[in-house]
Amino acid sequence: MKKAACILLILSVIFSLCACNAADSGKTVINPEELNEQELATLTGAGFNATMAGLVKSNLFFVEEVFIYGHLPVSDSDAVKDGSGNYVPVDSSTIKTIADLTDAVNAVYAEDAAKKLLKGKDYKDIEGKLHYNTKANVKKRSFTFDCSELEISVSEKTDSSCSFTAYLKKVTDSDEKDYKIDCSAVLENGNWKLEKVYY
Repeated sequence: MKKAACILLILSVIFSLCACNAADSGKTVINPEELNEQELATLTGAGFNATMAGLVKSNLFFVEEVFIYGHLPVSDSDAVKDGSGNYVPVDSSTIKTIADLTDAVNAVYAEDAAKKLLKGKDYKDIEGKLHYNTKANVKKRSFTFDCSELEISVSEKTDSSCSFTAYLKKVTDSDEKDYKIDCSAVLENGNWKLEKVYY
């Protein structure tokens, strides 16, 4: 129960940080604020397209705020030398340990994709608290993703897999362009999960 509550809290934060919308028919628009706690916990309950939209939003959170283009907020404490890295404490009210981070990633990605995302040395527990490696490779970028009007179009679906396209915006300092991400998801242990990291 405690573990489920933790995952729910983490996913709730993911939704609020991404601030995206998604929807019904071929394309759908869902306001995540309209989903109740149980729906946020399972990423189901508001229709299949809403489930896929939830996965895309969570995926973009990990891409922008955790692994690819950024990292979880850190404190201004002195770095701790550990192995080949310099680690600073993560300053998060929800993701406090590697176990918390692992649970959040496993809730969004299929097993192989989750393992690949977590195998790096970007984060580790030191004295029971999550730390971030300041030597981690964070990609530079000149854009952000805007999914305030995220739309999902499902192209193929079986009982255990699906292919769909997420339509959103890619925003730079000078303009805003339509952007799409082609995604695949699989049903794993009763829950839909993305097959890989998409951006």
